[in-house]
Amino acid sequence: GSLDDVLQNEEIQIDYSFKTSIRIDICNGLRYLKKMGLNHGNLKSYNCMIDNRWTVKLSGFGLKNMMKAHYMSYETDERGYTYYVRKLWTAPELLRGITNGDLEKADVYSVGIILHEVMFRLGAFGKELQEMDPEEVIERVINPEGGMIFRPDCEDCPEQPGTVDLMKKCWQEVADHRPAVDNIRRELIQLSGGKQINIMDNMVKMLEKYATNLEG
Repeated sequence: GSLDDVLQNEEIQIDYSFKTSIRIDICNGLRYLKKMGLNHGNLKSYNCMIDNRWTVKLSGFGLKNMMKAHYMSYETDERGYTYYVRKLWTAPELLRGITNGDLEKADVYSVGIILHEVMFRLGAFGKELQEMDPEEVIERVINPEGGMIFRPDCEDCPEQPGTVDLMKKCWQEVADHRPAVDNIRRELIQLSGGKQINIMDNMVKMLEKYATNLEG
């Protein structure tokens, strides 16, 4: 299913290595798209798909002109709850209808929101949506009050502070101040002790260790 399906399923236990693998997979997908001369432009946990090897693969991207038309037009016949929920991952400059055609930095903003999702498992803007409607959240992202940008709450962080610092870099208000995907990936690997974690490799090692213990 999707990354959102997994994060919302409380029966699935996700440890730090699992979370790191998810984050690195997303970065690898964006790096591949960039290599192909593409940007995603519509990244969210709904279109980060997880296969039977627990590898995250990106979907939901298409022709550049179709994606550009989608973001340049803020008009729609349906502006209900679902419409605004789907905008929670969208960079503020795109919500305002401002884009220079380069969606890479907008993808980085989306990565920052997903990092927060994976960390807290409360959904995009999870705590904020407990107190306000998605439309109000989007309005506060578009029009910051008193010059203070509006982003997901990071208090009571369940992980090391370095991850919080990284996602805050990703959702900077000024697009040019956001890091490149390669830099995000590099920091994630550093935070995991310099190892690029693969879920399946970890599972195989755990099973081998378990089998050895049983044999002993």
